[in-house]
Amino acid sequence: MFSDYDPTYVMDSKRFPGPAAHIDMMWRKAFTIATDVPVYFCDPAGLWQRDSDENSNGPLRQYVPRGTDLSRHSREHLAAVAAELNSRSRKTLGWETPAERLAELLATAS
Repeated sequence: MFSDYDPTYVMDSKRFPGPAAHIDMMWRKAFTIATDVPVYFCDPAGLWQRDSDENSNGPLRQYVPRGTDLSRHSREHLAAVAAELNSRSRKTLGWETPAERLAELLATAS
């Protein structure tokens, strides 16, 4: 279903207003239907709704500065960064790591 999906694609709704701006939303809806995992969006002015996102960006910036062209990094490097970040414990997860929490969720789902 997602074979032609490009995860590096980002729709800029300011440059491309109108129906084209909703392509990303359609992919997210298809993802939710296919996986039964809901996707939520924050209100544009609701910064308090974005704590998890903002708390993830800080550690990520230790490896990849803001505005970095990700195409300059190898898949291996980005995978290593993701593995490192997913092995850090998080207060919001009761001091579990994201990897541990995902493993628990997958174990209970099967």
